Amino acid sequence: MRVHLIWIVITLFLIPTTAFAIKWERGGIDIMFSSEVSYQDITGNEEKSTLQEGWLYTENLILDLKQELAEKAKFQGYGHIRSSNDLQQQIAGRDWMFVEGYVRLADNLDTPTRYEIRAGDYAESYTPYTFNTSLLGTKAFYKFGEWAKVSTFWGKNRDEKLDAYARYSAGGRVELYYKEYLTIGGTFVYTDVARDSLEAGSTVGDQYNQVFGADLHLKLWQDRIHLEAEYARSIYNADRRDDTLMDQGDNAIVVRGDISPVTNLKISAEFERVEPWFNSVLGAASADLQRSKAQVDYTPWDFLNTMLMHEYSFNKLSDHSLEQYRTHTHLTSFSSTITPFLKREDVWNSLTVALQVDHTNSYTDDYPRTTDQDDLTANCTVSQTFPQWNYSLGYTHARNWNRVDKTSEFYSHAPTASLGITYPWLALMWAWTFNASYEYKEYTLSGLIDRTYRGDGGLALSYEKTRSTLGLTVAMEYYDNASGSPLGTADNMSRTYGIAFDQVLKETEAFTANLTLRASYKEYDEDAPDQDYNEGVYYCGLTVKF
Repeated sequence: MRVHLIWIVITLFLIPTTAFAIKWERGGIDIMFSSEVSYQDITGNEEKSTLQEGWLYTENLILDLKQELAEKAKFQGYGHIRSSNDLQQQIAGRDWMFVEGYVRLADNLDTPTRYEIRAGDYAESYTPYTFNTSLLGTKAFYKFGEWAKVSTFWGKNRDEKLDAYARYSAGGRVELYYKEYLTIGGTFVYTDVARDSLEAGSTVGDQYNQVFGADLHLKLWQDRIHLEAEYARSIYNADRRDDTLMDQGDNAIVVRGDISPVTNLKISAEFERVEPWFNSVLGAASADLQRSKAQVDYTPWDFLNTMLMHEYSFNKLSDHSLEQYRTHTHLTSFSSTITPFLKREDVWNSLTVALQVDHTNSYTDDYPRTTDQDDLTANCTVSQTFPQWNYSLGYTHARNWNRVDKTSEFYSHAPTASLGITYPWLALMWAWTFNASYEYKEYTLSGLIDRTYRGDGGLALSYEKTRSTLGLTVAMEYYDNASGSPLGTADNMSRTYGIAFDQVLKETEAFTANLTLRASYKEYDEDAPDQDYNEGVYYCGLTVKF
């Protein structure tokens, strides 16, 4: 496969440029090929490095065909093939793979509004309680004027061999509209693991799960009041091969709303309860949780924005919960952004001061308590932008109170600073970046102190006439950890140096070719025997699109 892809790109360079314009009156095909080769060299303690030693390659071929069949009928076919020996790019150690592919028909390919039919790989999202995932199969929707929309899907897990089982999912959704004020939705989805597909190493049993949901969205008072609500009920069985396992049914509900009595004030509230046995069909619900949230957003003046929020949540809602004790969590957050000179017409109008304060209190009902702690974090940032440079100064204070384990209590201080400078000189555009940070962390009971120093800088040079860019970077990180620190790591320092070059080889309306060269070198030194290592990465990449 790799040899074939290499011959494709060689052929592209041999063909005259005019042949690359694969376009016709009502359609065309976009082809993108990228080839990346790198060598990663590791010396010292190779086990501490996250890199893969040796020569690595990654090649991608993307085909994107679009055709207008009629005014409201547009077709698209998409395919993405990858060949690689890089473990970070592979799927289950495969040297080549079909990453994604689909065909679809819609009234508008960018944003379908009337209908869409799609087959192949797709992602679909109905509601958080019902369905939100990616599958291999087919999906479709059709909208009846401005009053109704019907959606349906069928699919299975994409990699049955890798999962060691086949899971089939299907369902549909109906939405009814009344102008722009009211939307009522109903959803039914289910998923079923095929019993005969289960293998010895399968991580699931003969699962079955179905969910019915109903939701409402309401807008009132000239769009000043918004109300949303959703109810869902699931029926779940972990393994129907086991006669002792009964179907488990449970509910989930969420209600949220907001009101804006005046333009500069917004008051919102939210309530959610998800029972322990509730299971969404590949959705995103957090089972065994009840939470309540209130928030106020207030802008008294154009130069001042404020937000105050409080959320309370707890688990172990019933005897069906797997938790032994209930955990309560209170989260309070305040943020404010001030632009004191907003109305000035000079460089001071960009001066911005941002403040963020978060407090979390968590405790359990058991005695003695297994969890009982408070966390406080406060951050203040000052930033300003000038015609050719900008800066940012920040400070973060954190404090932890742990009434169960006093040894983990700490407080910390962390100032940060960044500077960016951009200017033209000698026909080049120069862009400098500098960042620095320091963290002081002290454990109150033992008096142990951990310190962290970080700094990095970079220079990017660009020459517009030849479409060339050269980048230089250097970074340093030093951990000064106290003996016996909870971090459990000896003092260590890492230094990284990098250089990158990007060149547009050719760019026309029908053809684009880009070349990228990169090299980086990292030194890691640890105050412990046989822990040091060095990493060198040398990269070459070519991207062709026509």
